[in-house]
Amino acid sequence: MTDHAVPQEDRLDIPPEWAAKVLPRRSNGARGRFELDPDASALVREQIEKFRSELVSALEKTSGDPDLAGAGLDFLDGKPSPTGAAVVTVLLRYTDRYRDWGNRGSRTGTPQDRELFSAWVIEFGLPFAVGAAIAGTGIAIGWDRPGGATAGDRIPYIAAGDPHANHWHGSRFIGALELSRELTSAAEEDEYDAVVALASTFRETLLQRAAAALLLPDETEWVASTCDELARAEATGLQHALWSSVGSVDHLERLGRKTIEQARLTEGEVAELVCHLGVEALPILTKTLKYKSLDSAQRTMLVEGIALLPSDEATALLIDRSGEPQVLPAAMRAAARFPLRTAKIAADRAPKLAPLDRTRLAVIVRSDPASLDAALPHLSDTERATIKDLTSEADMPTADAARLPQILIAPPWTNVRQAQDPEPLSGLEPPADIEIVWAPEEHERAMAVEPNYWDWDEDEFWDAIKGDILNRPDLALEAGIWGQLARNGAPVADAVAERLRTKHKYAGALVPIRSAEAARIVADWFLRLKSMRPIVLDWLDRHGEAGATLLVPAAFSSTPKHRPAGGQAALRYLAGRLGNEAVVRSAERYGPEAVQRVEALLDIDPLVPLGEAPNPGAWADPDLLPPVLLKERDAVLPRSAVSHLIGILALSTPRLSYPGTDIVADHCDAESLTRFSHALYQRWLSAGSPASDTWAVEQLARFGTDETVAILEPLVLTWPNYALNVLAAIGTEAAYNVIYRMSRRRQFPVATALARMLTEKLAARHGEEVEALADRLVPDLGLSEPETLALDYGSRRFHVRFDELLRPNLTDDAGKARQRLPKPGVRDDADLAAAAKARYQGLTKDIERIVTEQADRLDDAMCNGRTWSVPQFRLIARHPVLGSLVNRLVWQAELGETRFGFRTAEDGGLADVHERLVELPEAATVRLAHPALLGDELPAWNEIFNDYSILQPIDQLNRPAFAFTEEEAATGRLTRFEGLEAHTGVLQDLMECVGRLAAPGEWASDMRWGPERKIPGGYLLADFRAGLPVTNRDIDEWHRLYSVRLMTTRNRDPKFAKPLRGDQLDPVTASELLAGLTAAVRHR
Repeated sequence: MTDHAVPQEDRLDIPPEWAAKVLPRRSNGARGRFELDPDASALVREQIEKFRSELVSALEKTSGDPDLAGAGLDFLDGKPSPTGAAVVTVLLRYTDRYRDWGNRGSRTGTPQDRELFSAWVIEFGLPFAVGAAIAGTGIAIGWDRPGGATAGDRIPYIAAGDPHANHWHGSRFIGALELSRELTSAAEEDEYDAVVALASTFRETLLQRAAAALLLPDETEWVASTCDELARAEATGLQHALWSSVGSVDHLERLGRKTIEQARLTEGEVAELVCHLGVEALPILTKTLKYKSLDSAQRTMLVEGIALLPSDEATALLIDRSGEPQVLPAAMRAAARFPLRTAKIAADRAPKLAPLDRTRLAVIVRSDPASLDAALPHLSDTERATIKDLTSEADMPTADAARLPQILIAPPWTNVRQAQDPEPLSGLEPPADIEIVWAPEEHERAMAVEPNYWDWDEDEFWDAIKGDILNRPDLALEAGIWGQLARNGAPVADAVAERLRTKHKYAGALVPIRSAEAARIVADWFLRLKSMRPIVLDWLDRHGEAGATLLVPAAFSSTPKHRPAGGQAALRYLAGRLGNEAVVRSAERYGPEAVQRVEALLDIDPLVPLGEAPNPGAWADPDLLPPVLLKERDAVLPRSAVSHLIGILALSTPRLSYPGTDIVADHCDAESLTRFSHALYQRWLSAGSPASDTWAVEQLARFGTDETVAILEPLVLTWPNYALNVLAAIGTEAAYNVIYRMSRRRQFPVATALARMLTEKLAARHGEEVEALADRLVPDLGLSEPETLALDYGSRRFHVRFDELLRPNLTDDAGKARQRLPKPGVRDDADLAAAAKARYQGLTKDIERIVTEQADRLDDAMCNGRTWSVPQFRLIARHPVLGSLVNRLVWQAELGETRFGFRTAEDGGLADVHERLVELPEAATVRLAHPALLGDELPAWNEIFNDYSILQPIDQLNRPAFAFTEEEAATGRLTRFEGLEAHTGVLQDLMECVGRLAAPGEWASDMRWGPERKIPGGYLLADFRAGLPVTNRDIDEWHRLYSVRLMTTRNRDPKFAKPLRGDQLDPVTASELLAGLTAAVRHR
């Protein structure tokens, strides 16, 4: 029987690279990095003689301290003392050789500091030099006139230091700290005793005691008492310096330090703590790790320090936080040092982890396979089985090359033979025609652009700025670009395109322009600017074969600025979209040679990247990623194939999928590919999310599942462009729900606009409207199958049901009602009980969220006049969550001229206002009944809902109903509000308060302020009797209205101001506007 030795994992082993960061002590063995400079004494004496007269003059000044000055003069006269040496040292730092203020605060001192210290050691011995270093911290300097050290090369006078000073000063720096520690730690016992004895005589002030503790850390009583003193003095700078002398948790407690200050967090400080405190350093390292503003280097040094500690708590912390930035590599190093400890902790954690976390844990456990194999015999049977299950895939055999596709053996970019660029063709002139190709509703939106004036001449304004593509006070650049394109079209198109070359923020305006200049920009951007890739693809998709015709000259141009490589990539992309024949046909106008070049270009292997070869960052290390299984799940990809897989994923984006990913999907297991994709993204996060590798987010789209959606959802606000586009590419129902929720948020207009556009595309892909698809995808949370809502405690179960108001009701197996889930008992399974409680809390939280979201949707639907077909209505009425809201509202059915209201009765049927059962005609449309539509039936509906105590989920029947008067309906002028005072804060809930320029050349401070709101067919405008400034408005003020009206435009110029009749608005919109205005005004 083999005797397996138990791995020794309780010893703290400091790697050489960490030991090199620790200052020497007699007790720690750190030695040998600095030596005395044998020439130091001669060099220092030469400097003294060179500046002797200046030194003597400085010391003879009456403004200086006589005792210190006398010691310095004695030293110069050949009567040395540590104090005299300290005085001269301070003054020498202001002479040309030692004037080095830039490094005065470095941790180990400058070469000049070491030279001065070495000189005193050589001449007078180590005790003398250490005494001089300590004495020097009690010396201050002064200047006879303003200017200080900048006043020529003058030397200051010497003054006595403040005995209560608690921070270092440049002249009080203790000298060559590391050299001093090196010499004292290596000194013989007798010499060291002499150092301590002499040093003790200079421990007179706080600074001198701190210096003694710093230079002589093995004098632990000095260190302890100084820690107490520094804590009382709140001397944080000195506390930090003293950390290199701390030797126990007691010292830290005396200092009152629980974390390392972020500004002072260095590798040296972490190394000192780990080396001298061992596992007791864990609490302070852990608490320091909580700082949210740590950079990647600081996080790395902390977790690497934790990884050195031989303790279960340290290893468990790294495992539990391995998904955080910088932690995974440290956890893997800890696993290699402590394989048995890691395996035991992993065996405990693994059964409770989500799939992605299990994958990461498996990578950690197998950091050093040989060490893991040696540790396995020392695990219990249960632990060993858990670890083998955890690492089973990694233990599979490696697939032979014969089973792999060529793309995973030698992808095109590994071919050492460089492809030759096509020979340029001269004389290719693209069509000179310019056309603006609008998408549906795009032209209408561009035509609606208006300048930022209170009133303006609509004809003169646009004529005056024609072709002037600038950012203007009266018209923002983006608005001006779209407005000019819509009104002036082709004549300004190239000016717009040229402006967009540098104004990438507004590059979307390039998409409608079909011109040679736009094609050249597309060729330029395709490969050079990844951020512009979506715009480029939009342009190519819109212009298709016509775009290819314009691109051919750029693709084979001899002019580098035309970016022929980008043009060629664009033609290859279009060939993938339209087919080779269409792109070849686009070249025919340029002659047979151009056709041959295009044909040769399109003969390139589609697996050859459109741009440069992938170059993933070093963080994408195959050894730190989970294995990828073949389709048969009997072998894993070799390391080289994993490297190629990373490159393949780096080439693929949601809009521009690399065909190699399809080949990989055909040969590899889908689940392991998804797991690999997730782990790759996690590695990117752990590396600090380098901006050069944002493909790590985009690659999630290719093998994404609903689990990927859960990973991406928290990123929608952080990286909306990436996250939303990846979610749209995944395209599952869960992905749609996330995008849809974002499309309804009002606080983030850019992300919301993108989300709305993506929901429209996804809904069209499903053949449905946006809101109808959102209805269908409202999760039922298992409420449709109540038997699945059992909460298992092991020895007993509890059941949750939700009433008509979606309030949870808990019962036990006997049917007894319970207010809440009980704490687990002795016979319960603690893990099952914890999972049941977490499920119950999550379920109730999800119910609350969904109810809030759906109530908000229904309120919008009522005000916006959304309609449902009868089948669509039945779908939402029967939904276990949405139906609870739907069935507590009044609805209207309409078929031709017939319209009637109804609600869901107690028996599930439909009842009208007279409590008669009604049937919905299949061809009818259904909408939520707004009070403005209920007319005389409104009181009866209120009575019914009150009688049955029906609590409405939104403000429906109690909502005020208003209508325009005959005059208002005919003129659009709302005279009922004119002359009344309006509350600016309440008014802003209804209308946006906007400042407009009154005339060209005005300053922003002279703008006129007025509320306005976009409505169907025009605007609601309001003007105040006295103009208000744009800035410093008090939202709690009252101001008198003199005009409130409906207009087709917000232009207040009488020549162009066209009234909008009130009867052109639907009754619901009219009622909501009037209700908002009524709430904002007060009557006197």
